Amino acid sequence: LGLRVPADVSVIGFNDDYSEFMQPPITTVSHPIVEIGSRSAQLLAQRIEARNQGENTLTDNVHIPFHGHIIERESVASVM
Repeated sequence: LGLRVPADVSVIGFNDDYSEFMQPPITTVSHPIVEIGSRSAQLLAQRIEARNQGENTLTDNVHIPFHGHIIERESVASVM
């Protein structure tokens, strides 16, 4: 398409896996993946235990907010 980052279009990624190694380095939203994985494992263990005790956990929805943060790099143009 011939577009230039960030001159023509800004790019923001999700998670911070290899974003810093791109050209230009990509601005990303980073998430606490260790915390998310740990909490997921805890919930899974609780549901397995509840199921083993005869409880139906398939209808239980859980909402747990995790706060990410923006890592600013060179892929987003300034708006000021």
